Amino acid sequence: MEFLVMSKSNTAKLDLEEFRKVRNGLKQLENDPRTKAMYGVAGREEGVMIYEVETAGELDELLNLNPISGIKDHDIIPLVVVEERNVLLDKVERHLQAEEAA
Repeated sequence: MEFLVMSKSNTAKLDLEEFRKVRNGLKQLENDPRTKAMYGVAGREEGVMIYEVETAGELDELLNLNPISGIKDHDIIPLVVVEERNVLLDKVERHLQAEEAA
């Protein structure tokens, strides 16, 4: 499963020790093989990451065991690969055709 995670923080209010904790936490996430992409958001103290994990529970563990867990707020969005989405769209189309025929 892939998840898009949007993280928000306010590092301006952190002391040097907390700031270093955030940087180390980001490095850990960047080096984790489950992290597929990681971006900063221009002009904001936000980041966008894509993680590939087996379960939502694994993602929860990944985010909560990281040193940044208490400093950042996360919005989590499950992603659907295009192939799976196309299968769904085919089903919807067949359903609509059946309704029209009835």
